[in-house]
This record gives sequence, C-alpha cells and structure tokens, in this order.
Amino acid sequence: MLQKILLIRPGAIGDTLMLLPSISILARSHEVYVAGRRPGIEFLSPPAKQCFDMEESAWHMLFLESQALPGLPIDEVDIVVCFLSDPQGTIRNNLKAYCPGAKVFVFPSLPGGLSKMHVAQHVARCLARCGAMVDSRAAMELATREALLAEDRQWSIRHKLVLHPGSGSKKKNYSLSLWEELMQKITRQIGDSSLKQVILLGPAEQDTKSLFAETAERLGWDIKSNLSSDALLTLMRETALFVGHDSGISHLAAMAGAHTIALFKVTEPLIWRPLGPRVAVLEGIGEGQGLVSRILKELDLRSLSASDK
Repeated sequence: MLQKILLIRPGAIGDTLMLLPSISILARSHEVYVAGRRPGIEFLSPPAKQCFDMEESAWHMLFLESQALPGLPIDEVDIVVCFLSDPQGTIRNNLKAYCPGAKVFVFPSLPGGLSKMHVAQHVARCLARCGAMVDSRAAMELATREALLAEDRQWSIRHKLVLHPGSGSKKKNYSLSLWEELMQKITRQIGDSSLKQVILLGPAEQDTKSLFAETAERLGWDIKSNLSSDALLTLMRETALFVGHDSGISHLAAMAGAHTIALFKVTEPLIWRPLGPRVAVLEGIGEGQGLVSRILKELDLRSLSASDK
C-alpha cells in the first residue's frame, strides 16, 4: 500500500509550481496530497492525487495557538511536510494534533542563508530528509529535460507567440515602452509566419490594457486578459515562443513546453529560473543595453518565419 504524504506550501503560482518536479517523482511511490493556494494548485493534479485550497475549509486552524475542532480536510496521512515559517512551533504542534500518527516536518519555504540553491532543489532536498523517495539531482534533471505540464502532442500544434509584460512585483518589470518596441519589431520580423501573436495580461496588468490596445490593434496582436487557470494552461500548451519577466506565468510556460525567454531584472535566476527543456534567461540587462535585440536574437524569428514558408 502506498504511503500517503501531505505537502503544505501556500504561495503564488511560481512558488507552488516548485513542488511539481518532486511530486512527479514522489507519485511513483506515494499518494501525494497538496495544500496550497489558487491559482497554482490546480496545475499539480495529476500527478498529485488531490489538492486543497488553504483559503477554504479549516486550514486556518494550523495557525491558531490552540487546537480547535473539527480537524483538517485530510488527517489520515503517513508524512506531513510543511514549507512555512514556524519560529514558535505552532504549525508543527497543530499538525501533530490534527494528523495523529504522522511524521511531521516543517521547513522554510526558501533556501536559507547565503544559499543560491534553486527553490525546486530545496524542496526536493527537504523531502529527501524526511525519508521520501526523492533525489534532488534527479528532480532537477527531470524538470529541465521534460516539460512536466505539456500534453502528449506534437510541436506542430504550437502556433502562438506570447508576450507577458507583467509580474507580481513592479520592481521585476521592464517598462511598457520596451514591450511595445518588442511588439513592433516582432511584427516586422515575423512576416507571414503562421504564429499568432498574443499579449497576455494578468490581474496585476489590467491598468495597462488600454495602453496596449492601440498598438495591438494596429499590429494585429490579440490581447488575452484574466484567463481562468484552464484557459491559461491551454494557451501555454499552444505557445511556441514565450517572453516574460520572472513570474509565475513564465514558470508555467516553461513547464508547458514553450520556448521560454525569462527576463530577470533584479531577482536571482539561480534560485528562480523557470524549469523546462527550452528555457533561456536574460539577466540584469538595462533597457538601454540592447535588451530588445538580445530577446529577438533568442527568439530567432527570421529562421522561424523562413521555415514556415
């Protein structure tokens, strides 16, 4: 009988997706349950057996100083691994009370100190310390060799080029003028390629929609905004080329198999680099240092459009 393991990691999309390499391996020897947040957890099942939204039900009880009844939505597990700050031991004590008989482990959500270990590797190492059958090197190799969220179809269905000019933090973002320039140059270079050009805007970028609308209409780009999780994953699975900042959407694109160009302005790619078989990182380049040219070189649109003709 498979051991049951509960992973607790509330966070944004990118942080949640850092569980996926380990879960893909764990699912071979465990029933894996995840407690986290939407959007994000819906991308983990399968291979996770079931995912719980911590904004719902009784999960808030983990943070109470004294236990309350009833218990958590799941309690009959063999191992609980929680990635949260717990300096007072409150979460650990509550987990031991609500999951009697389970081995309980609590780790920080990110690698500590001066470590520049990738977050997905940190997750895998923590799980290995709990006795779970996960090797951190194997998890990272799997995530960079395979597109863990791709459908089992051919590259020919990938017919979209997607730009995502936002993220959850403005300090990560390059200016809107850079993205408009990139749209213009892509349109000129792409010629009559069959690729559909898309600007993707999430909730954090809604105030920019009107700014992109005129450029998008003039150049023939589609604007997609506030997509559901299902629609977002479908879009990423249809995407051949993706450009975005250090964001959860960039992680999703890479794991869905798109050729992903991730722009790291202030954050550390050794820790947060998107994981997938076709990922390029452009790090710490100022807008006046030929960033658009570097992006276009990575996209290699001229050879792509020539091969389409």
